[in-house]
Amino acid sequence: MTNRGFFKALPPWTMLAALALPAFSATAADPLPDYLTKSMEWKTSDGTLLRPIHVSLLPDGRLFFFEPAFAMTPSPFWVWRDEDLPDAVTVSPNDPPLVNHLPGVQYGQWHVADTISCSGHTFAEDGRLIVVGGTRLVSDGPPPWLEPGGSEDFGREDFAAIAGFSTAPAFSPATDSWSTLPDMIGPGQANFDDPGVRWYPTATRLASGEIMVTSGLALVLPTQIQNRSVEVYDPVSADWRILSQHQDTPAAIYNRDYSHVFQLPDSVADTFDILMMGERGQPVLMSTAGPQRWQVRSRMRPGSEAAATPNHGTTTALLPIRLNADGGYSNGAIVMAGGQHQTTLEHSIDVYDPMTDQWLPSIDMGIRRHHPSTILLPDSRILIMAGHNDSGDNPGYAQYLDPSDGFSLTPGSVQMPETRGYHTVSALLPDGRIFPGGGNDDGKPGHEKPSFRYYYPDYMLKPRPNLLFTQTSFKLGDYFWVLTGDRTPISEMVLVALGSMTHSYDMNQRLVELPIVYSGDYGEHSVQIGRAPISAEIAPPGDYMLFVLDAARVPSVAKVITLTR
Repeated sequence: MTNRGFFKALPPWTMLAALALPAFSATAADPLPDYLTKSMEWKTSDGTLLRPIHVSLLPDGRLFFFEPAFAMTPSPFWVWRDEDLPDAVTVSPNDPPLVNHLPGVQYGQWHVADTISCSGHTFAEDGRLIVVGGTRLVSDGPPPWLEPGGSEDFGREDFAAIAGFSTAPAFSPATDSWSTLPDMIGPGQANFDDPGVRWYPTATRLASGEIMVTSGLALVLPTQIQNRSVEVYDPVSADWRILSQHQDTPAAIYNRDYSHVFQLPDSVADTFDILMMGERGQPVLMSTAGPQRWQVRSRMRPGSEAAATPNHGTTTALLPIRLNADGGYSNGAIVMAGGQHQTTLEHSIDVYDPMTDQWLPSIDMGIRRHHPSTILLPDSRILIMAGHNDSGDNPGYAQYLDPSDGFSLTPGSVQMPETRGYHTVSALLPDGRIFPGGGNDDGKPGHEKPSFRYYYPDYMLKPRPNLLFTQTSFKLGDYFWVLTGDRTPISEMVLVALGSMTHSYDMNQRLVELPIVYSGDYGEHSVQIGRAPISAEIAPPGDYMLFVLDAARVPSVAKVITLTR
């Protein structure tokens, strides 16, 4: 059975006797109601403000942040749990310290430091956050420093050289400790002989459990040298292997702000299991198995011919993987919002279906967004928020894209007062809120905001089903059960991967609808039996948020579960 028959063959389930259950006693015309909290700030104990440009949601509900590379010391990173809503959050950055990094080393006149800012990151099957590459800063004098208030300009011209590096640290949320993978090995252009060096690489969790690293720059200054090679890390053998050398990799995958790479839930033409999009707006298919490695598609994103890099500033997400592909697209299709300044793509939403090699008709957002965020909501809508534009207006209203309603686009009712453009970070939280933070007004690095808010989507203001209990882990293809309160009819179950975002691109974002094969009452509660995804292509094993939804598509608070092989 192929994945195109996604959960079609399900056996009837009429008996609960085998289950060990615990004893329990107890574009629409009108804007949608939503809510924003007050703005809050991060700071250190000495009052230094922190400005994240990377965020990842850890399995235990904490958020992990990296700051930009503003100084010749490792950029601050910190782990934080949002337990209250103070005006300012005091954190202790760089604890525990990174391993095998240069924290600001002097070689004669040269000052050299590594920072995980501008790295790629995603989660491994075992829950570790894998971080690949980053920024190596080289100064031939006193290292530049950005003032805490962010009032001074900061530019690449302040450094003698900026490069990537080949280190790949891994953070374990279970032990709050760092370890280091072997250095990456993929070489870049022929005139740069330091293998594995990458700045702005993309990290992708594959169905195999391997971590794939794609593209980036080896050298940023004084001249740009690309590294378009593709390599994978095998956690079993603890080795890297190269899938595609730089010279063999299509130039169309390159994006100065991370290539957008997706593990497809089913292969195209029984060959290609990866979809990539670069800043040209041209789809590229890849086979991780070979022997035919690449296929560059000819149908560009609508409007892409008008500019050399029209997709720069675009946010992209894999659309929700639905049981019956009932959203008007094939499972494996992607949605793209926003784009390059002064192009039609800056105010457009486009959907590309790799199974049919077709673009759906463009949707006009009615406002320009450069570097917005797309967040998959548990009700299978796509939230588009943040970004900046070239007209000076703040695109502060969030917008809801609903594939099940013909890709209708509906605005929220509350406007974020501040512009959160380039370097904004956003994440879906287990309780259904959205975390937006950081970002700047004009796209210039060094002006990021040290603040964040919480955004409450419209479903947060409605009565919600209560997910009381479920298994903490289950295997691919297994049946599992959930217990819900008040006998509320449950219409859907979905898995949502833990977010890991930078530069408007979430490298770990994925939503998979699960079949419900039984529903019934259990005392004052209800029990549902679902089935886990049947293949790792549909849902690569690892940690996910499990949501249940009622008949009105209102989601519960999630339980974090582990999907295993």
